[in-house]
Parts: sequence; structure tokens; C-alpha cells
Amino acid sequence: MDVNHRPVYFCCPLLTQVKTASQIDLSFDIMAEERLSQPPKTRKISVLRQLRENAGLTREQLVARLDNRVALKTLQRWEISGKEPAMTREDWLDLCEALNVRWEDLPRTLAGFVDEDQSLTA
Repeated sequence: MDVNHRPVYFCCPLLTQVKTASQIDLSFDIMAEERLSQPPKTRKISVLRQLRENAGLTREQLVARLDNRVALKTLQRWEISGKEPAMTREDWLDLCEALNVRWEDLPRTLAGFVDEDQSLTA
């Protein structure tokens, strides 16, 4: 056998087998096909984040529209945790104005998460 054409063997501890490079390539091809055949996972985002993104605002822009009465870190925490913001009624009305959403159209709760492509209804 020519030295340049000798098969290269790899020890694959997860499979507890010795495989050639072509066998490993085939295994990766099969795994990739399986991954592609599965439906894509829907990303979950907080209700507040979806409202902000629907308004076309970054977090920094929303904080600025609220006259910096809400800290950027607080807004980030609300969006990441998916918890209901604790605000006064006046702050809620200002939030509606900043998001360009009428009070009546605001979802009943901002707590929780929704699919990224799901539309919000009150």
C-alpha cells in the first residue's frame, strides 16, 4: 500500500469505535440531514421586547423616549426575565406613547414570552 494513500483512522470516544475519515464524514452528513429535516425552533422573546421591536426602537431609544426614568439595565432585566414591569400609571401611559401603542391595545400583561413571529393581541 502506498504511504500517501493509507487510510487514516480516528478514535471516536463517543462512539467507542475506530472510524476512518470517510466514515466520520458520512456520519456528519447524516446528522446534518437529520437536523435540516427537523422543523426550525421558534425563538421566544418577552412581550415587552416584541412591543419595542414592533415600534422599531432599540432599548437605548426606548429609554430616551421615557426621558431616562427607566434605566437601561432595568429595561434589559424586564426583557430578559419576562416579568411584568413595576411602574406607576403615568409611567405606563408614557410607555404606551413611546411604543406608539394605545392603552386599550396594550396586552393584558407584559409578563411572559411569545414566539418571535407571533402577533400580540390584547
